[in-house]
Amino acid sequence: MKYLNFFFIALMLILFTSCVSKQQQKVVNVDMLLHNGKIYPSFSKPDFTIDAQNKKPYTVEAIAIDNGKIIFVGTNAESSKYKTKDTINSIDLDGAIIIPGLIDAHVHPVAGGIKETAECAFPFATMPDKIGEKVQSYWKPNYSQDLVSKDKNGEDVKWIVGGQWNSEFFDGDGNWSEDYFKQIGKDKPSLLPRVFLDRFSGDYAVMLRADSGHAWWGNSKALQSSGFTVPDDQKKEAIIKLKGEPKPFKTTGILYEDRSNLVRKDMPDWSMEQYMSGLKYVMKNANKLGITGMREADALSKRRLEALKKVVVDDEATTHLAAAIQITLAEDQLEGPPIIPDKAQICKPHSGSYPNRVLNISKLENLRDLYKTNHFSTNYAKVYLDGVPTPARTACMLNNLDEGYKPGTPSNGEIRYSPNQLKKILAKLDKAKFDIVVHTGGNGALDLVLKAMQPGFSSKIELAHAGFITDEDYILLEKYKENVEIGLSPAIWYPSPIIEGVLSVVKKDVALKFYPIRTLLKKQIPVSSGSDWPAAVEDMNPWVGIQTMVTRKNPDPNYKCPPNSVLQPSCTFGYSERISLNDALRIYTLNNAVSMNLEKETGTLEVGKYADLVVLDKDSFTKPITVSEKDVLMTLFKGKVVFRKSSIAINGNTNTQN
Repeated sequence: MKYLNFFFIALMLILFTSCVSKQQQKVVNVDMLLHNGKIYPSFSKPDFTIDAQNKKPYTVEAIAIDNGKIIFVGTNAESSKYKTKDTINSIDLDGAIIIPGLIDAHVHPVAGGIKETAECAFPFATMPDKIGEKVQSYWKPNYSQDLVSKDKNGEDVKWIVGGQWNSEFFDGDGNWSEDYFKQIGKDKPSLLPRVFLDRFSGDYAVMLRADSGHAWWGNSKALQSSGFTVPDDQKKEAIIKLKGEPKPFKTTGILYEDRSNLVRKDMPDWSMEQYMSGLKYVMKNANKLGITGMREADALSKRRLEALKKVVVDDEATTHLAAAIQITLAEDQLEGPPIIPDKAQICKPHSGSYPNRVLNISKLENLRDLYKTNHFSTNYAKVYLDGVPTPARTACMLNNLDEGYKPGTPSNGEIRYSPNQLKKILAKLDKAKFDIVVHTGGNGALDLVLKAMQPGFSSKIELAHAGFITDEDYILLEKYKENVEIGLSPAIWYPSPIIEGVLSVVKKDVALKFYPIRTLLKKQIPVSSGSDWPAAVEDMNPWVGIQTMVTRKNPDPNYKCPPNSVLQPSCTFGYSERISLNDALRIYTLNNAVSMNLEKETGTLEVGKYADLVVLDKDSFTKPITVSEKDVLMTLFKGKVVFRKSSIAINGNTNTQN
């Protein structure tokens, strides 16, 4: 009996020790625990589809984070074993919503940062006289940003650079648009555009960028400092003789596409400090919007690449960053006459001539290797193929644009590279294993790319701005869906002044099918999205793009379409192509992560991925068409809080981080 009692006591001790051991094993220390929420780890699985009426139970309520990564996603009950090392980081969400961080896969954060922090900036809707007053306000001593270059005589030239003016101001010849000013009930200015700016610019050279980013407006001093002959007669255009062209080039002061480089090449660059300051400003504002990833769509200078790399190396980046290097940085100038368009070409040479250049792939590879880091990818090449389908008429279209600014002269737009040139460029980039971003503003440019792809092509191509798609090209897109994606940018798939500009020049049966997002998803053609800011849109707010994918209406309830607009009476644009909020959020999260080759690191909330997430107000999904930037309560990047509103409490602490 004594031995039996001893055995019983020993057994109880073992069982007790085992229970204590198991309880101790259950406790896992973590950096942060978010619980009691409605968590959407992904928008690609039916289990996590948005259910605004709460008909389905939320199967995910908690998420645990350690060392910047997600180590647990599950229910509140399952999360009980996770304890934060610091109690302030155990956050009761009180029903708030968590989604993956949003990604802007096509944006210009370097240019946008400079615009917001250094340039002479003004809203798109600013009228000419007010633009002049804004320029005048940037004279010394008010203008603190010194931009100074030397002219051909070695004299200092002071510059004012900024934007962005309404593309509808001018026709394709660079004259004030009769139609636009008549439509708004105002008299058009009587002076040539360059002379108009002269009244406000003093002794400064002035260059102002269009809302599209594809045209510039210069005053007489800017033109003269770059070698143009500026006549004393204010009614005459400035002229310059170009190598290889029989006739001098003339301009009113409006320079479209490549022609702007005749002046921009002489403009002084911003300092590294200014670029860095602008980038930090952009990232801070991106975090407020719930953005945790951005791809620079046009790294057009080494200094811009250096700024992007430096912000990552200095551990000051609060979003994932990548950059597409503009291939013009690695092109060699050829001697001899301009390259002749081949017979297959449907669009005229870009702004008057094909670039007499050839891609030096070794130079581009060297740039990629010089600026890349473990957390900053430069493995993207940017190819500008055409322009924009606005009154400038520089997008290459298969279907004729409406009759141009000269009666009886239809135009198919412009192209930068001939089919043979493009085929060689894509082959070189593919062999060097670059992913490629091609600007395809018109369906002619899109068609050209799809037909230039050779058997065995392996690189991934973002067909940026490809809003016009023909039936033939749908077939090619489905054929190449493993390699191509339609880049939905800029976010202008709703009624707006810029869409009215598109409708004014593109044939209506084509224009009204702009951005067929629902059709693309139905055909399972990969899509990504981007704001394209600061081009075409006032800011990089992704929620405008998301909301208008769902509604195809202007997000401003007070917006009214012009009385003579073809979008009347409903004032919607492409209503049959609207998609669900679930699909829109998937595009802005997982799809964009795939586009940036980050799908193994971010884009969904899964164990092992970075804790890039957004906390939204608990009622955000009850009325999907109202979800907006106002609903963003907190943003985490790699597990670190990079934005928090005071309305979200962390164990009683409501300090705002913004």
